[in-house]
Amino acid sequence: MQKERVVTLNDVVEQQENNVGGITGKGWKPGQSGNPNGRPKIEFSIPDILRKIGDEIVSDEEKISKSEAMCRKAWEQAIAGDRWARAWIADRTEGTPKQTVHIQRHEPDRILVINDES
Repeated sequence: MQKERVVTLNDVVEQQENNVGGITGKGWKPGQSGNPNGRPKIEFSIPDILRKIGDEIVSDEEKISKSEAMCRKAWEQAIAGDRWARAWIADRTEGTPKQTVHIQRHEPDRILVINDES
């Protein structure tokens, strides 16, 4: 015959505090991290590298950055009639236009079936 055990609320709270990750035991205690060092730093970032290269001076004579030279080239091509250059400049100076989608709901057509059994 088994002895009946009385469990109090204090017993349950104490057991939860002693379990790693609470009731299931699968998580972390409050204030404890599963990744204490955080996400590893990326040694290089493509946008950062592109910005760094864009800041370089094209030539000592002109004293303009590669980014500025690229923008000037885009303007030249836009003036020459290239659509992509015009769209690229407009997107960056005026912003990309909002695109909206209109959805219309149509009721299904009724089909009349005539069963002519004569």
